[in-house]
Order: sequence, then C-alpha cells, then structure tokens
Amino acid sequence: MNNFDCVDRLVNVMKKLDVTRLTADEYVRYRNQLAKEYPKEFTPIRRKETLSLRALLSRKNDQVKLSFTYDRFGRCTQEYILK
Repeated sequence: MNNFDCVDRLVNVMKKLDVTRLTADEYVRYRNQLAKEYPKEFTPIRRKETLSLRALLSRKNDQVKLSFTYDRFGRCTQEYILK
C-alpha cells in the first residue's frame, strides 16, 4: 500500500460526505461509520493513519490543505480543507 493512498481515502470520504472542511476527529468517526455502512467502498481507519496524513499533507499537496486552529483554551484542532 502506498502512503499516498491515505490522501486518496481522505478525499473519497470528503466527497462522499459532500464537505470541503473536516476535522481529524470527524474524519476518524465518519470513516469508521462509512466502513460499516459501505464495507466494499471504505475500510476502517488504520493505526497511525492520521499521523501519515499529517506528514503527507504538511508537504506540498494539490488536493487537500492541512490547517491547525486553536481555541481560546489553547487546544489544537487539525482540519483538512479540500481544494
């Protein structure tokens, strides 16, 4: 399996949900939910896949932008934005 498959799976989930912005937590939740509903199309999220995504998206990518937002308490939220 190629590491860039992680990005393709993220894009597929975002297109299936018809969204352009998705947090990392939402991605994990929706990806696992879609894997239960559509087992032939989607697989459950793999261990450390979100870390692979962060590494891949921090480099130049033409499909998805990685963004970090902080709330007033200093908690960080990782967000994926479809280009």
